[in-house]
Amino acid sequence: IGSHWTLDYTPTWRFYSSDQFQNSLDHNVRLIGGTAYEDWFFGLSQTYARSSQTLVETGTQTDQQIYSTTLNASYQFNSKMSLDAAVNQNISSAEQFQSSIEWSTSDWLNYQFWPRLNAGLGVTFGYVDVETGSDMTYERFQGRINWRATDKFSLQVHGGMEARQFLSTDADGVLNPVAGGVIQYQPFDFTRLSLNVDRAVATSLLTTNSQSQLTESTSFTDHLNQRLFKKVYLDLDGGYHIVTYTAATTVATDREDDYFTFNARLSYPFLKRGTVAAFYQYSDNSSTIESFTYSSSQVGFEVGYRF
Repeated sequence: IGSHWTLDYTPTWRFYSSDQFQNSLDHNVRLIGGTAYEDWFFGLSQTYARSSQTLVETGTQTDQQIYSTTLNASYQFNSKMSLDAAVNQNISSAEQFQSSIEWSTSDWLNYQFWPRLNAGLGVTFGYVDVETGSDMTYERFQGRINWRATDKFSLQVHGGMEARQFLSTDADGVLNPVAGGVIQYQPFDFTRLSLNVDRAVATSLLTTNSQSQLTESTSFTDHLNQRLFKKVYLDLDGGYHIVTYTAATTVATDREDDYFTFNARLSYPFLKRGTVAAFYQYSDNSSTIESFTYSSSQVGFEVGYRF
């Protein structure tokens, strides 16, 4: 939309052969814009997502609506030092589950040591207004490093601590490590490998005895993209996730999930803007609460066209 704005809309239809699920039409809309003024850059992002998917967290098909708004600004002090600042609002509405509104602000001070190496220190302050249970505040203190060692190898790492307080209970606050990293390697022009590690804390969709819950998750995922026979593309994804659920009273809810995923996809482009693909998906969740344990295998095909 002009030279400063981009609008994306993606509808997704899902049809189920089992009468235990309802067919759904999901929507995803994203509006992004930005402009520069002298040494400043300003940006705005607004997204809306409506979905009805089966979630591991809830163990059932879950209707959700999520509105996310981000205002960001960047300032270049000189050739080596810069500032990134952002204000975020995230509204999550889930039928029959926990709904919440979260506001946060993040500020990063960056320094470029060499053309291929830069680092930064950041602080985030947030407030979460939950529908049921205790509202929360949190502070995150992190550092990050971005290093492009060669044209084929790059590394991004961030880590720090999060302190979270519960406002409607006498329970003590919790202190958790947060961290993440991405290693990317491209040995050949049409071969890309990546490994992702992430440790995060978030508000759960679930409640326990009218107490809001947190999820403490650790994830390991990898991805391979390989071109075959000039026009056929192979994508392989694997992941292992450990998720622990904790109530706002800081008492464990006796639920921990070990979640495995594997996806394989072969795609072929046609007519410049079209794509046809076949896929296989496998997932397995082992939970300390038996009703959340399951395994699933799916095969299918996709036809897409961009216009």
